[in-house]
Amino acid sequence: KMKHFHPFQFIPFGGGRRLCIGNLFAITQAKTLLCMILRKYYLRSVAEKPIRIDPKDIATPLSAERGGGVWLHFTSRDYDEPEDVVPPQPSHGAL
Repeated sequence: KMKHFHPFQFIPFGGGRRLCIGNLFAITQAKTLLCMILRKYYLRSVAEKPIRIDPKDIATPLSAERGGGVWLHFTSRDYDEPEDVVPPQPSHGAL
């Protein structure tokens, strides 16, 4: 197995039978943080910075070192409302 192990490979929680018991806790913390951010901010990708994807690995954007990454624009939900969000219009007619 060590022949296939890359010297710079990072496996923070291990795997298989020796999986770290903190794995689920760390994932739960990451999800909680993401929810807290999404509750406070509107997130939109920056149109001038397209998301570049590696055709060999379609699920992951290119790393920042290779000219990739995802550029996001954060807008506070407390004070600002995005321009493209249109408030719902009251409907006329029977319910």
